[in-house]
Amino acid sequence: MFFDLISLNRYVPVIEFEHFVKVVGEPTVIDQIYYLQYYKGGFTSGGWVEKFDFTECNEPARYVQDPNGQYRGWFYGYDTVSAANFSCVSYQGVASFAAPLLQDKPFRSVMLPRGESLLHNHFGQYSYWAARRSMRFAKHLRLVGDEFRRKYLNSTDEEDRTVLLDDWREMKRQHGDALGGTAKARERVSEPC
Repeated sequence: MFFDLISLNRYVPVIEFEHFVKVVGEPTVIDQIYYLQYYKGGFTSGGWVEKFDFTECNEPARYVQDPNGQYRGWFYGYDTVSAANFSCVSYQGVASFAAPLLQDKPFRSVMLPRGESLLHNHFGQYSYWAARRSMRFAKHLRLVGDEFRRKYLNSTDEEDRTVLLDDWREMKRQHGDALGGTAKARERVSEPC
């Protein structure tokens, strides 16, 4: 796992793809893939307009139809996963503008590769930062990072006053509480080993 699911679930219900495959069973068929992409030529009209269109793929399709009519491609290493339908969607707009792609459809499952194409509805506001703060790396990855910091940067959360509470919602820090930063890290890296 890449993210700490307990932390993410404090903001919005989520499951790992691995769990989704177990729940649905194998072979797993995703009802619809909407492959999000930017408009060819980019934002050139001079006026911002939210829009999306079902278009040809800008790049060679990442998912191709097999002889049985199923779409095959990269499903995070799962060879038993396919999709029943595939569409490239050129998209320009905030995330909530995508609702018509998902509402009132006969789908039980939809995959949105390239979700970075969706802009934040409220960039910089509470919901944006709450989502960001909930996205913590999984514990096993944090341990690797902690060991690297300890070994090569002579840095620990305790010494640098960067200890994270288990629940991000309880974190109340003030600017300047932590020690170190980029300059301190550079100083530590340049010290002889």
